[in-house]
Amino acid sequence: MIEQLPQGRVEGRRVLLVDEVADTGKTLEASIKELAKLHPKEIRTAVLHLKPTSVVIPNYYAEKLDKWVWLFYPWSLVETVVALAIKEVGDSKVTERQLLEISLSLAKSLGIRGPISSVLKTSIKYYVLETKASSSNTN
Repeated sequence: MIEQLPQGRVEGRRVLLVDEVADTGKTLEASIKELAKLHPKEIRTAVLHLKPTSVVIPNYYAEKLDKWVWLFYPWSLVETVVALAIKEVGDSKVTERQLLEISLSLAKSLGIRGPISSVLKTSIKYYVLETKASSSNTN
């Protein structure tokens, strides 16, 4: 998902697009397409981790993974734990309480410590609200 395009002038400039991971490559692909509309001289890409499932091979990467693995980044830890919990349940009709219990259990089993409980509660509440909002928009 592209949240924000560059605020400055890109036309005629060399651009380096950086992301943490090339998983499917779809985010990089979409980002390159959007950046190209701004007419830069050149677009290069860089990621921390390149997974074998990516359809886009970045110009630069810190590590090329041999097999697909779930990666945890400090800036998206809660998002990752919640995504794993949802995958574990396999049901979009899971309650907020169930999702929190599973997320806390996963966090504990992964050795994640700190004030994760309150952060997970807030994130799950947001996820549940967003899920309800998007499902009501499609009906």
